[in-house]
Amino acid sequence: MNTSKKQINFNLNDFLPFIDGLDIAINFSLVIFLSSFLLESLDTRIGIVILCFVTSLSFISRIFDLKISNLLEKLKINKINLFLILFFLYFIPIIIQKEFPIFLSIGIFVIFRVFTGIIISLSYRNVLINDQKTGTNILQLKYWILMFLGLTFGSLFYNLLNEIYSNDFINSGGWKILYLIVAALILAIFILS
Repeated sequence: MNTSKKQINFNLNDFLPFIDGLDIAINFSLVIFLSSFLLESLDTRIGIVILCFVTSLSFISRIFDLKISNLLEKLKINKINLFLILFFLYFIPIIIQKEFPIFLSIGIFVIFRVFTGIIISLSYRNVLINDQKTGTNILQLKYWILMFLGLTFGSLFYNLLNEIYSNDFINSGGWKILYLIVAALILAIFILS
């Protein structure tokens, strides 16, 4: 009889599926509020379709991660901490103001989504995080549990924000609170690493 027990080992890279799930849940939950904030002069239905596409850019941009990885190796910048980059990336949408022109606001948000997708995709490859080469195996149960936990917490944070604040406040920029929560969570992971 085989009595050996398999242990689940966690490393720093295991937080990335959680952050990925958190990112997916928060950004797709905020599409309605983002469309009324960024595209207030457009019809809401058209704005929602545009923002769904822009939010999906984080998935579409992941096909370019190998080119970015090669570029980082050529520039000798491959010893970067991806958590620190994600922390600063989450401040990009916070700088968007209601007075910005539509194209500038959408451009800033597109840059945020594209680079977030590339950085998260880079983290799934064997990259250095704090001088440790780690990779994520998406076929492991641990990956899917952490992704589901990220989706769950993202939905929970969104519902909590939606219950605490009025739709008027969230439409006028209150959605930025969720990006601050994610940035603080990523900073905590970075500090604890």
